[in-house]
Amino acid sequence: MITKKQLERNFDKFNLPVIDERIKIKNLTKELVKLSDVSTDTYLKQKRQADDISSRANRLKTSFSGGVDYNQPIPIVKRRRNGTLSLIDAFGRFEMFTDTKQEYWVMAVVECDGNAEDLLASWANRKLEKVDSTMDDNVESIASSVRKRYITDTRKNFEERLDIIEPYKSPEEKLRIINALLEMFPKSKPVPKANKFTSVRTPTVMKNWVKPHFADANRLGFKLAPNGKTKYSEKADCYYGVNESGSEVRKILSAVDRYVNKGKTTRLLSFISGRFLTSVKSMKSKRKATKSSFTKIQNNLDKLYENGKPDWNEVIDHMGFIPQHTSENIKDPI
Repeated sequence: MITKKQLERNFDKFNLPVIDERIKIKNLTKELVKLSDVSTDTYLKQKRQADDISSRANRLKTSFSGGVDYNQPIPIVKRRRNGTLSLIDAFGRFEMFTDTKQEYWVMAVVECDGNAEDLLASWANRKLEKVDSTMDDNVESIASSVRKRYITDTRKNFEERLDIIEPYKSPEEKLRIINALLEMFPKSKPVPKANKFTSVRTPTVMKNWVKPHFADANRLGFKLAPNGKTKYSEKADCYYGVNESGSEVRKILSAVDRYVNKGKTTRLLSFISGRFLTSVKSMKSKRKATKSSFTKIQNNLDKLYENGKPDWNEVIDHMGFIPQHTSENIKDPI
């Protein structure tokens, strides 16, 4: 336990949060607060939709095991009109305080209205020890603001709210959150169909999808040449490449050449050309046609070389399709 005197002696080492200026806070001070004076009613209705408070408390407890960790954000509480304090954000911290029998702690005390409190709770929970809010957290936070009538259910309001509470999420992630909200509140203007699709090009697939999104890229040793061309991976001992729908014949013949001359498998990810991304149905139909094309070409080659059929699993491995619709998990092939 960190004593009150220790906290008083090191009071200046604690840092106030730098709150987004779009969140209208009337007053912000740093104070030494007795934990038993803070109401946690709001805290029990946390903004995160899927998280383990105990595990987060354990992570914090480890962080504080060598003494006070001044890099950790301090709890945020609201001073209400009657002078009482209500916890806005301390996700996992009060659990840690209970475990360590803590009695006092330095906190950020704010004065604000209900709308700002709601925004601040989501903003403060956007990140802790690099554990980002999930998509569900963000959707529920903004949906809650609509239900409380802090904002109306328009696309513009959704985007402005999301920019405040999650300024660092990628445009793709933000679009999926907005789409989920638009489906939740159907009176809102839907996203144009064209904006629901992501166009992929061979020269930029590493930059635009593999590096920022492909979750298993490092584990698999997935790599392409700078221009998106097929490249050998020492880690996987195979060649990796991408296939634009319609290029199956060329890709299979190239894979055969590599297997015959170098004894290596070629592993491919496919994507659908932008001209076919007019609807989800069209995209799925083209994916099905691409898979059928691979199978048909392989079967025809088997007939041509009936007495020497290759083991196609050793020659070429179709890993799936790059996600190109906002409803799909952008981190994994389809």
